[in-house]
Amino acid sequence: MNLIAYSYGLSNIKKGQKILVSITEHHSNILPWQMVAKKTGATLEYLECEKDGSWNFEELENKITEETALVAMGQVSNVLGVKNPISQVIELAHKVGAVVVVDGAQSVPHMRVNLKELDADFFVFSGHKLLAPMGIGVMYGKKKYLESMPPFLTGGEMIEYVTREDATYAEIPHKFEAGTVNAGDAVGLAKAIEYLKNVGFDTIEEQELKLTKK
Repeated sequence: MNLIAYSYGLSNIKKGQKILVSITEHHSNILPWQMVAKKTGATLEYLECEKDGSWNFEELENKITEETALVAMGQVSNVLGVKNPISQVIELAHKVGAVVVVDGAQSVPHMRVNLKELDADFFVFSGHKLLAPMGIGVMYGKKKYLESMPPFLTGGEMIEYVTREDATYAEIPHKFEAGTVNAGDAVGLAKAIEYLKNVGFDTIEEQELKLTKK
């Protein structure tokens, strides 16, 4: 999330524009946008939910306007477990030219996610939520954005050529991998995803029931 905020947010969001964040977000999807708003002069606004955690479509339509540059929302709330109306939010945001960042940390371990159908501009999730080692995660972005985004950390894997005066960055995704790649945790993440793919996406209750029967 910080990679998107520093690399895309600080380079593309301007003073006078709006950043919309769901009020139900984990602070990992709030603090980066607070930082971007402060540094760029953009206005940070919150999408307010109902008391039961549901969403009023009229509220979304009224908040997502021509001034909106970016919308950040989790696919599933880590507080309430509510499945947020991501598809509708993405559709509304794209109509006004806004970029959508989706936090999938709570959804990916428990449901299938088709990024082509979802059409999110950025989608992130953490490894430890789906049985992978701590300290590693995934950031998906549409190629048109990733190619234009500058790296905000340098050195190591992200370099192709270095001269005395300048450097040429490696192609995506490598230009965002500063320092030595965390190979061990990457293998663990791949194995965790493979495991969940094979066992299926049962609910927690269904998984506990299977374990009880065994």
